[in-house]
Amino acid sequence: MYHISTELSTALDTRQHLLITTDNGAELEPYTLTYTASCCSGEAISIGSVCAAMVRCKVFGRQELQDVPITVKVGAEAGGQVQYIPLGQFVVTESQNEEDSTTITAYDAAYYALIGTYTPAVSSGATVTAVLKDIASKCGLTLAPLPSAAGVTTVTGDLTGHTCRDMVGYLAALVGCNAVIDRDGKLRLIWFTQSGRIVTADDYYSGGLSLTGSSVLAGVRMTKTVKKTTASGGGTTTETETTQTYDAGTGSGTVMAVDNPFATQSIVSPSKAWEPTGQGAAPCLAES
Repeated sequence: MYHISTELSTALDTRQHLLITTDNGAELEPYTLTYTASCCSGEAISIGSVCAAMVRCKVFGRQELQDVPITVKVGAEAGGQVQYIPLGQFVVTESQNEEDSTTITAYDAAYYALIGTYTPAVSSGATVTAVLKDIASKCGLTLAPLPSAAGVTTVTGDLTGHTCRDMVGYLAALVGCNAVIDRDGKLRLIWFTQSGRIVTADDYYSGGLSLTGSSVLAGVRMTKTVKKTTASGGGTTTETETTQTYDAGTGSGTVMAVDNPFATQSIVSPSKAWEPTGQGAAPCLAES
């Protein structure tokens, strides 16, 4: 969360300045910019999502920006000068030169840094914090402060055979969170916080959205697939798969369903019915 002055906050609502800084210190001022980011994948609330943010913009002149790391900032005039706050750190994945401009598309580290296969330096039984630190180290990322549940929730099972992105999603789900790269380029676990804002039907329709009903978030269901190899006669083996399902929550309403190879009943619901802010899904502070 960025704490800014009331003057800057008001100014950002009226006239914004955009600035791109490249890794070699060059500064570019885009004249169009589209920013896309999400806390959850898809259109429904979820846990265990790892969502990449994207920017697409145009800058003046023919620029060579393919694969260049950039920082995008948004600012406004306050206190007699233009003050900036970061929007995020990205790497350009597509750079198209035109006659007198360059159009670029760039994604944050959730897209480019977590793509590789995870080779663990920790063992089964390590905490979520320990595994996340290992992943961040291997991917060249810095961890933001983690929720307290990450330090006491253990990850039991085979840690191999997953991409770093998938592992981050599994770990986030174990503590009831999603994962994003924050404005400072740090890997952060987040969950929704109460904003106090009431969204009405007018907001839905004016924003091009529709509302087909409402439901209460009532629980979570985690499913784990267990593979078993059995030796048979003649030196052949047979592999079978079974699923184990862990539920928490009571009453009617929407239940979030997620596959997680490290799920256990004690993690999903350690001592009581699951609640969004209960022990079964440790609350995470969302960045705003």
